Amino acid sequence: MKSGKVGYVLPKHRNFPFLKIRAGYFFGEVDLLFYGEIRKYTALALKDCEFYVLNKKDFKKVFLMEFRDIGVEMYNNAFTRKVRTRKIYKEAVEYCKNGRNGSKGGLRLVMS
Repeated sequence: MKSGKVGYVLPKHRNFPFLKIRAGYFFGEVDLLFYGEIRKYTALALKDCEFYVLNKKDFKKVFLMEFRDIGVEMYNNAFTRKVRTRKIYKEAVEYCKNGRNGSKGGLRLVMS
């Protein structure tokens, strides 16, 4: 993401942002690397954003064929992020179910 801020949000809980992604970071690679999985999270622009986009075909060509070392590192990092995001998601759902989603605090992980 070139500029702005995106959050993974909980639509059932008034779009509570449980994970924020700042400019200079990326997201979406988990969906591209782990085949057969349904996209589990909703991304919402929290500030005006400008993105760089890489389609699935080019992503595979670059990171799985041409630059395999980087692709392996990205795969390992994506797996770690997948596990961590799932944990944060579950904690955020519990947090919201307990009626605390109106507070300024919360379970927010910022990726920057």
